[in-house]
Amino acid sequence: MRRPTEWIYYIAGTLCLVFSIFLLFQSSLSPLNLTNRIIYDRNDRSDRSYREYYQSDLPLHRNNLRQAAVYIPIYSITEIDDISQFIKAFDMEDAQISEREEYFQIQDGKRTLRIYKFLDLLEFEQRPIAPENEPICDSEAKDIARAFAEKHLFLLGAHEIEIGREENKIHLTIIETLGKIPNKAFPTQIVLDNYGNIRTVSHFYFEYEELGRGDIMTAQAAMSSLPRAHSGQARITHYELAYIFSESILQPTYIFHGNYPDGRPFAHHVSAVKYYH
Repeated sequence: MRRPTEWIYYIAGTLCLVFSIFLLFQSSLSPLNLTNRIIYDRNDRSDRSYREYYQSDLPLHRNNLRQAAVYIPIYSITEIDDISQFIKAFDMEDAQISEREEYFQIQDGKRTLRIYKFLDLLEFEQRPIAPENEPICDSEAKDIARAFAEKHLFLLGAHEIEIGREENKIHLTIIETLGKIPNKAFPTQIVLDNYGNIRTVSHFYFEYEELGRGDIMTAQAAMSSLPRAHSGQARITHYELAYIFSESILQPTYIFHGNYPDGRPFAHHVSAVKYYH
């Protein structure tokens, strides 16, 4: 039978043990935090000597995407029987059809549509139209390009539009997304005149086969692979994560933009998925 003093020591010791366990799980030494720390260190273990060559004030250690896929484009052969869907999509059923070595050409009085045989690519041209209204703004140009892409190219998924102007032309680049990452490898290009008339269109309609998936490294880890063939510290002004076509596959890539110490701009690509399976 325990004495009263022994019961006091026993209860006090038990309370201390429980309190210590509570503090352990709330501290950075908890098993969960240790696991996160190990994963973080493993993903971001890189050569930090890049700091001698590059500087940036951007937040580079975070990424909302944990994994991404690597794809290969599926090239198909287009036969004469396959082009009817494109003719119908562009309302050119009464146009003249001719066959060239590399593509089929569908042409009426004002419009020309080319469907390539061995590359999933179509090109559309329209003769200049006399202006009937005032020059359009950027937002109107995007609306026209978006409506054309939805009606004739069936681009209904998530995408973003980049715009640029050159003399009397408006260049719009429609970039679709793959798994929340912009696909800049095969964008759709639409050129308008300043009055909103379609001049040219270039559109890839590949299907993609997934080769594998892999963890995405942080931008900070990717910086350790940037080229160092320059003197002084270059400054990174912005970066983006996008799909590009490299080594015959479509792979997520960090694109770092900035300027060298002498003011020259640069854009360096670093694969964001080091290994995939």
